[in-house]
Amino acid sequence: MRDFGASGSSLNFLKFRGLSGPLQKLHPGSKLGALLVGLGIITACGSIAGLSIILLFLLAAAPFASLRPRAVLRPVVPVMPFLIVVILIHALTLPRAPGEPLLSTADIAPASLMLIRILSAIMLLGLTTAITPTAEISYGIEALLSPLAPFGFPVAEAGLIATLTFRFIPFLREEGERLAKAQTVRGGDLGYRSRNPFRRIKASLPVMVPLFIGTLRKAETLGEAMHLRGYAGTRLGDRLHRFILSGKDIVWLCCSFGAYAAAIWCWFADYDRLLAALVLPF
Repeated sequence: MRDFGASGSSLNFLKFRGLSGPLQKLHPGSKLGALLVGLGIITACGSIAGLSIILLFLLAAAPFASLRPRAVLRPVVPVMPFLIVVILIHALTLPRAPGEPLLSTADIAPASLMLIRILSAIMLLGLTTAITPTAEISYGIEALLSPLAPFGFPVAEAGLIATLTFRFIPFLREEGERLAKAQTVRGGDLGYRSRNPFRRIKASLPVMVPLFIGTLRKAETLGEAMHLRGYAGTRLGDRLHRFILSGKDIVWLCCSFGAYAAAIWCWFADYDRLLAALVLPF
């Protein structure tokens, strides 16, 4: 059970920490807005220096969320083997001239760029979910999509879908752990100690199939419960708690967008070539 528990605990970064800090009190729309823009910039930016600025910004923002910097880096540890495999595949599949070796010093820059990009995305997602309760995610999505409401876009329904999606993540983990324990008690071998990835995938089928079926049943039960309670769509504004943009939100957005703008500037100014000339002058 310890093996499965260690595997399932990697999803802990997708959970609200319940800590108190300046970032926890921000408007949900500003949190999700910074997240969405940041993920877009991280995906598009092709500069190691630019992505390093975003990485340092996230580490500097962690104390303002009552988090230690290592707590922001913790979600990276479970996925590090996967990152190494992805980086190796990326390096081996790059176009090469005839006679050029599969791995050379020229592969350091692309591999480093992919590594920093994935680390930045994971840390940004982990920091945002650590300071945003699940209920506020729905409010934040509605706030971001509210300009589309006059055009007939189902803003409230989109927020509800996002909330239910995040609500189902802990359920999937708990249900998967329960099924794994049941299979182990019955003498099943889940293959978590095996180093053969194909054997582990094959051994996980007795857990994945009932987990998928149980998820569909839960979704059907939830739909029936909402229908019996007369759910027919919600209206914007029917909220227990009201959120108002404050000066802290403006400061957070300015700092976030400033880091993103610096990353884009480093990309267009080609600072990577300047840094490479300093590190490797010969």
